[in-house]
Amino acid sequence: MKISYDYSEFLQELKEELQIGTLDLSSDILIVRSDQALIGNYQPIIDWYYSDDEPEEPTVSARVTDVYDEMEEMNTII
Repeated sequence: MKISYDYSEFLQELKEELQIGTLDLSSDILIVRSDQALIGNYQPIIDWYYSDDEPEEPTVSARVTDVYDEMEEMNTII
């Protein structure tokens, strides 16, 4: 079964950070995933932080390129 998730705003944020040089594709960021899985076991990314931030939510460290690719893929699958 195919699903989609609207990552348009997050993708725009990442694009802007890449353009101004705050992040590059090899940077690591912290992502927060939903506690609730959508269809199957996919838990969408609900927020992200710079790796030097310390959010209260549980996070996972991920490379910007991997996060960007996931968001692009899930943003278009229906």
